[in-house]
Amino acid sequence: MNPSQVASHLAELGPRFRSWRITHQLTQAELAKKAGLNPWTVSEFERKGAGTMDTFMRIAIALQVGYRLIE
Repeated sequence: MNPSQVASHLAELGPRFRSWRITHQLTQAELAKKAGLNPWTVSEFERKGAGTMDTFMRIAIALQVGYRLIE
C-alpha cells in the first residue's frame, strides 16, 4: 500500500472514529486526554483523517474499537 492509499483509508476512518467517540459520550477534549493527544489532533483526525499511525492507534485504543476495524 502506498502513502496516498494509506492517507485515503485514514480519511475514511475519521468519521467512523467521530461516531464511536459520540457513542462513548466523549468530547474531543476528553478523548484527547484519554489518548494522550492534543484536542486539535483529534479534531483533525476526525475531519480529515490527518495524523500518524501513532495518532490512529492512540485513538483506537482510547475508544476500545480495535476489534471493529477488522470487521
